[in-house]
Amino acid sequence: MDEQIKKQVSVYFSCFYKHTQKWKTLIEKSQRPLATLRNQAEQLLHVERVDISTEFSDFPDLKEKLLFKIYTAIDEELSLLKSILLEFNSALQELRNKLFALDKLTVNVDWHNENSICGSALLPSLPDLMQMALIGCRLYSDSYQNIANSLKCFNIRTEKSLNELTCSLRDVADERVNHIIAMTQYCYE
Repeated sequence: MDEQIKKQVSVYFSCFYKHTQKWKTLIEKSQRPLATLRNQAEQLLHVERVDISTEFSDFPDLKEKLLFKIYTAIDEELSLLKSILLEFNSALQELRNKLFALDKLTVNVDWHNENSICGSALLPSLPDLMQMALIGCRLYSDSYQNIANSLKCFNIRTEKSLNELTCSLRDVADERVNHIIAMTQYCYE
């Protein structure tokens, strides 16, 4: 395998490993706003159901004030989740750029020449590396799309919407990601 390609493989899979760690950190960071959103949704439901004017007649605009505070808190948490989404996008874009650079280097490779694509005991073959790189990038890209769509279609009044957002913000690191990291760990060490 060409030294320049080996170097770019190392750069990509090093970035992939860091990206996996960054993704986990951002998932953890999103859990507090999600829990707060769930709490605010429950508060909103209860405040809207109760007729405060009969129970607290001394405070005629109490319900409106409570609703305003709840809506403000919901808006703050959604803003926080949107900023986390931007961090997801930034990390994903960096990974895509590394994949594009690797792909660009392999355009002129003679795929029929065994010496130019074979691997070693510590490094899988170039076709296997390219497939793993593409699968890894695709997993994170799909996950990002799922998070973005869930946040775009979010409705505080429906439990289903809240559950979809919560499910979309789960860690992607499944057995495929773990396999890619295990197979390529010697590329960047």
